[in-house]
Parts: sequence; C-alpha cells; structure tokens
Amino acid sequence: MMMKRIGIALSASLLMLGMVSCKDYVGKEKSHPLFVKAGQAKQSGQAKEAAGYFRDFLDVCPKSPLAHYELASVYNDDLDEPLKALYHYERYLELAPDSADAENVRTFAEAARKKAFEKLSRIYPSKEKEDAVAKAELYRKKLMEYVEYSKKLQEQNRQMANTIRSGRIVKNVPQEQKTAASAGTAAGTKSPAIASPGKTEQRIYVVQSGDTLAKISRKFYGSEKYYSVIRNANKLTRDSLRIGQKLVIPPLAQEQ
Repeated sequence: MMMKRIGIALSASLLMLGMVSCKDYVGKEKSHPLFVKAGQAKQSGQAKEAAGYFRDFLDVCPKSPLAHYELASVYNDDLDEPLKALYHYERYLELAPDSADAENVRTFAEAARKKAFEKLSRIYPSKEKEDAVAKAELYRKKLMEYVEYSKKLQEQNRQMANTIRSGRIVKNVPQEQKTAASAGTAAGTKSPAIASPGKTEQRIYVVQSGDTLAKISRKFYGSEKYYSVIRNANKLTRDSLRIGQKLVIPPLAQEQ
C-alpha cells in the first residue's frame, strides 16, 4: 500500500512538472527528474532506459538542444542506431545553430549519416539502395510526425495549466444539449436548441475558443440578432468572453 501511494505521488509530481512551460527548463535540464534518471541510467550502462527517459523529457520540453544532443549520443554510441542519432543531432543544430558546440555536432551528424548509410547498405542489396533511402526518408517523416504530436501535447498541457491557475475549471456542456443542437441544425429549424413547449428552464453554456455572443445566439436561437438577450441575461458590460466562462441562455418569448 505504501509503495502504491509513493507511485501515485510520483506520477502526480511528474504530471505537474510536465505542465511547466518548456522554456522553464531550457538551460536547466539537469534539474528535471526525467533528465536526472536518464543520466543515472546512462552512467550505469542502461542505454535503452536512458534513451527512454530522454525521450520522455523531450515530450515535456521538445525544444531542449541539450536533451536532443544527449539522446543522439546514446543512439550513436551505445545503441548503434545512427539514423535516430542523426535526427537528434540535426534537431540540436536547428535549435542551437550558433552554440559553441555547433561545429562539433555537425561533425558528429556527418559521421552518423555515413554510419547510417553503411548500415543500410549492409542490410539491403545494392540494387535495393533506392528503396533503402526511401524507407529512411519515411522513417524520418514519422519522427517528424512524432515531434509535431509532442508539440500539440505540450500546447494542451500549457492550456490546461493556465486553466488550472486561473481557476476557470467548469463542467462540460451536457451531451443531450449538444445532441439537440446538432439535430436542430441538421433539420434546418430556426431554433436548434429551443426548449420544448411549456419549458422555461434556463440553459447553461460554456464558452469555447472562438465564441462570440453572435455565434452563441445563432447556435441556440438560429439567428445572431438575439445576442443582446444573452448579454443582458448575464449582465455583461462588453461583448468580450473568456474561454470556460459559463453563460445563462434564457428562453425567448416564443420558447416559453
């Protein structure tokens, strides 16, 4: 039970650290728990574990030149994966082209490129070298897709952290309200979310990214002209909205 509690606490700590902005760790990577674990694993000869921790750190901070360099070194020196090493050397040069170590890294990248070519040449017959190069390019593209996916996760974590800090955590819009709105729009009705006859219960809407009062009016009343009804019901002094803000959506006269 005690070990389970420790594991939960550690996971929570890593999650909170993951939501910290990447720029907070660029230049301070060695203070991050994942970077520390990676260094310990590398020092003890556990290359695969070290590579895994460096990759996990790059999920948190994909713009760390040092992390890319360290991961490239593990792939090149310990795991005999020169193609992966080449990718991370090149990422280092993209992020820190003018660093004091840039020239050395260019040398390492060129050596990894030659090593990758020689390894592919041994794996594939000469007549299939073009296919080998194509496969290498495909692998590189997949790595880039991984980087883009990591960036999206980073942005989601940043938005979540901002929401938590601002205290604007709200409940999701009920699914039945979304379904009613979608059904009304598909049928071409004027009021996609009009309450049933005799129902005067006020609805609650959670402001999403890109929302305006006019858009919300069109969503619930079928027209943008009722935006002032929503504004007055919520006593708004201006039309600016906050993501996550809860708005009361009153019924129109024809809905009551």
